[in-house]
Amino acid sequence: MSTKTANIYIENFVNNILSIRNLYHPSVKMCIPVKAQAYGHGAVRMAVEALAAGVEYLAVATAEEGAELRANNIRCPILLLSIAGKEEIDAVVDNELTSFVHSKEYAVLLAQSAKKQNTRAHVHIKIDTGMGRIGCPPDQTSSLAAFIDSCKELCLDGVCTHLSVSDTLDDSDIQFTQHQIKLFTNAVNSIVSLGIEPGIIHCSNSGAVFLHPDSCFNMIRPGIAAYGYYPNPIIAQYMQSEYPDFTGLKPVMELCSKISQIKTIEKGQPVSYGRTWVSESNTTIATIPMGYADGLHRSFSPGICVSINGKKYPIIGRICMDQCMADLGNDDSINEGDTVIFFGPNSNCLTADDFAAVAKTISYEVLTSIGQRVKRIYV
Repeated sequence: MSTKTANIYIENFVNNILSIRNLYHPSVKMCIPVKAQAYGHGAVRMAVEALAAGVEYLAVATAEEGAELRANNIRCPILLLSIAGKEEIDAVVDNELTSFVHSKEYAVLLAQSAKKQNTRAHVHIKIDTGMGRIGCPPDQTSSLAAFIDSCKELCLDGVCTHLSVSDTLDDSDIQFTQHQIKLFTNAVNSIVSLGIEPGIIHCSNSGAVFLHPDSCFNMIRPGIAAYGYYPNPIIAQYMQSEYPDFTGLKPVMELCSKISQIKTIEKGQPVSYGRTWVSESNTTIATIPMGYADGLHRSFSPGICVSINGKKYPIIGRICMDQCMADLGNDDSINEGDTVIFFGPNSNCLTADDFAAVAKTISYEVLTSIGQRVKRIYV
């Protein structure tokens, strides 16, 4: 049995999807990103569970991620959120991935591949309204739509953009998001004015789902929220005050290990590399087989605590590649083999948000960093 496990609570995942769904009219579709192994939770299994919960679309970041889902008999529409390399275009079309298109040149590559494979490539126009990443300028949207509409090998299924600061309540950020939504709306209208059906219209990420309901159009794309975390902790407070009936999000992953050794050390004895931590008194140290190769970043120590038998103990010294150490103090109730919980949904342990705060990062990075040698167990 593995000593490193990530328990994935399917019930919490479904709760999050349904809770978000209940904020909107039933006609609004939902797309759940399962890129980066479903934010570390396991792409195939989470895709299956999302579809069982009524989700209509899935999203991936690479052609390879999409191919994995198709190989596991997942047949729903799958959005490819990134731009594929030329060498990947055939795989995109062959696996019936719905590609974001940002230029006529890229549309031509998809059309050529579709013609070669005697099929049609389904696409969504991606508009850059201020993210500065991928997408066509808003004023080029109508010409790109017209070009796609003229290609018999292409099928325009949707139009989208990405909101860069939709997860904050800062006045300037709110204004910028509203500006993005206006640009996007005008771009979509420019397509409609040509008599072209724009298809699925979407730009609402996790932040916008909660703070900008006017951005939902006819599909929402909650990412981190589906896995139990708000993109910004301030949103949790906002939802509690503005939507008291909202059941809230529940973290889906619980990261665990087991104590491999317990030893007593004397005052003045250092622990781990660099001697950055030295015992101030005689104490008991637990060694835990979980390290930065498993996603437990060195920047988590000092600062994080782990939960053992319902009590919290600090991780001390530098986190190693495969192991870390916790200071048990004088607690003699803990034994080798006892379960250690790093973070999870239970109230007596930390969350991925807590870990992120220590490392000055975000829960997304904490979750997606959990290594593949950590066994996923679906509860």
